[in-house]
Amino acid sequence: MGTVMGLGQLAQSSELVALQSVGYSKRAIVMRAMAALALMTFAIMGFAELWGSTGDRKAQEILSKSRNQGMSFSTGNSLWIKDGPVFINAKTAIASEGGQNVTLWGVRILSFDAGVDLTRVVSAKTATHLANQGWLLKELVDKNFQPESATVVKKPEILWPSVLEPAQIAARALKPSQQSIAELAQNVAYARANQLDELPFSSAMWMRICYP
Repeated sequence: MGTVMGLGQLAQSSELVALQSVGYSKRAIVMRAMAALALMTFAIMGFAELWGSTGDRKAQEILSKSRNQGMSFSTGNSLWIKDGPVFINAKTAIASEGGQNVTLWGVRILSFDAGVDLTRVVSAKTATHLANQGWLLKELVDKNFQPESATVVKKPEILWPSVLEPAQIAARALKPSQQSIAELAQNVAYARANQLDELPFSSAMWMRICYP
C-alpha cells in the first residue's frame, strides 16, 4: 500500500515523467519499487522468525512465573512442567482462547524415587483435561523400572489424577499464531505422522507466510 501511494505521489508531481525522460521505462520504475518492497518484506519476516517467537516465549515464561510461584517450568523445544513429584513433558500444547481447554501432544510423564532414580515413564499420544478428575491419556505405553528388571504395558487410555489445571499450561504455551514458521512446520509434520488435527498449525503457518 505504501509503495502504491508513493508511486501516486511521484505521478502527481510529474517525477515519473522526469524519470522516464532520462531513460527509465515504466517497467524499470515498477521493478525497482517492487525490489525495495521485497527487501523490506523479507527483513520483517526474518525479524519475526528469529526474534518474534523467542520474545513471545520469554514473555510467556515471565507471566507464568508470576502466576505460578509453586510450580516449576522450563522451556526448550517442548514444554516441561513439574507436577508434584513427577515431571511432565509435552511436545506441543494447544490452548483454546482463554486457556479453559488444553490438549497436549507427545506426552511423557517421568517419576523418580527419593534417590532421584527414574522409576516410571508413561508415554501417551495425547492428553486432555477432565474437570475435577485429572488428565485422560490416550494410546499410552507405561514403563516401570526396578533394580533388576523393567515392565512395559500398553493401554488404550488411562485417567491420570493431577491438580494441574489447563490454565496453568495455557499461561506457558505459545499459541500457533505466536510460533515461527519453522516451529509450525514441525508441528504440522508431527500431526500428520501421528494422525492428529493439523489445522490449527497449518492455517497459522500459511497465515504467517501470506501475511508476514
